[in-house]
Amino acid sequence: KRNDIKENTPAKYLFQIDDDIYAIKEWNGISLSSEAIYELIKEGFKECEEHGLRLWGICAYANYFFMKNKNSTNLKFICGNFHGTIMTGEKILTPINTLEDYFNTCEHYLSDGGVLRLNGYGTKTKFASESGGLQSFLTTQQRQDEEVKNAFYLLNKFGKEMLRIIKKQRGLDIRLNHRFIQL
Repeated sequence: KRNDIKENTPAKYLFQIDDDIYAIKEWNGISLSSEAIYELIKEGFKECEEHGLRLWGICAYANYFFMKNKNSTNLKFICGNFHGTIMTGEKILTPINTLEDYFNTCEHYLSDGGVLRLNGYGTKTKFASESGGLQSFLTTQQRQDEEVKNAFYLLNKFGKEMLRIIKKQRGLDIRLNHRFIQL
């Protein structure tokens, strides 16, 4: 669905948020009001433009260990659940339907020389417990199989210098190399 939206929007600023988010938290644990979320969205686009970037987001989870009140433009994961894209230049569409946010992060990083993450914020979600999304047309096993296939696709496309696959008790996880620098 995100590809369809990107292909067909006339907008310069595209903001996407998943419907299973129930709170946006600051690094200090405070939940943002709707007015503060709107200001955060405006800040994301403004800072993207200041850095000459097109993709921005916040921490995927409100995990205060990883949330620092300092923004970054290095290779940091931009989760699909709360992100903005400036729709100038070539549109980046993803060929995969799971782990697509890793694809978008890596492609934008390589294309633009960075991605913006507002690290002082994170989401609280009801991931995979709400109806809709991939769980509406993939079983748990099918989704896990798709994620394994796509993890290796990403590794082959972007290389071991940019990301790595971690085997976990229940499937795989991907880690980005935050120190990766494009030469």
